[in-house]
Amino acid sequence: MQHRNAQGLPCQLLTPDEARALEPALSPYLQAAALFPDDRSINNERMVAALVIAARNRGVAFRSDHVVRALSAAGRTVKLQLESGPFEAGLAIITAGAWSGELLAPLGIKVPLRPARGEMTAIQPCGWTLRHTVTADTGYLVPRGSGEVLIGSTTAFVGFDARVTPEGLATLLTSAAAMVPRIAGTAPLRSWAGLRPCPTIRRPIITFLPQADRVLLATGHHRNGILLAPITAQLVTELVTGTPTTVAMGPFSYRKH
Repeated sequence: MQHRNAQGLPCQLLTPDEARALEPALSPYLQAAALFPDDRSINNERMVAALVIAARNRGVAFRSDHVVRALSAAGRTVKLQLESGPFEAGLAIITAGAWSGELLAPLGIKVPLRPARGEMTAIQPCGWTLRHTVTADTGYLVPRGSGEVLIGSTTAFVGFDARVTPEGLATLLTSAAAMVPRIAGTAPLRSWAGLRPCPTIRRPIITFLPQADRVLLATGHHRNGILLAPITAQLVTELVTGTPTTVAMGPFSYRKH
């Protein structure tokens, strides 16, 4: 709390009674809580859909059903080999998440990145509600306008395996029930898993590649992709247009490993 307040983020220490006054479903074993009154959450699916619409309105063409099989760079041209045939461009921005390294490997470029599986589930509260995002230890609960509560999330380094596992679901539900006991025994509405791009250098990678100066890499955000999407987009725009960057880019440059 001292650290967050020093950053200018309002934060308030709550007693157990004060916390349960805000969220009556919280565990009776709660010892203390911290309230971040300005904290917000966003529906990532709606956000991406809105971004696609906004981009199309500005003339962006999407080819979302085309898989990129290979990439090569020569001179002032980048060539993509799509399933439907070759495609050439003056610049390529690689934002393929956990798969970014796979795309660049044929160029002899080793990206310090590995996939981290994250599993989540959603439940429908019965007889209780949640108004705030609640987090404890490594778990969190996020209420959605649909009435669902999202439960997240696990982290496992199992390569490119994006399966939902019984062990992962058990971990999620156990963690959730520790925060809200009435979740115990609740059947999930739906469950899913994704692969996060986890950088071994412990920071995002946002840079033109020295081995291919027409290829810009923006990846490695791990669990914070949505949070860092706006500043990443701003930095990518500044790099592409040659504008001085909002922050120094040294920490996010490509390092050969």
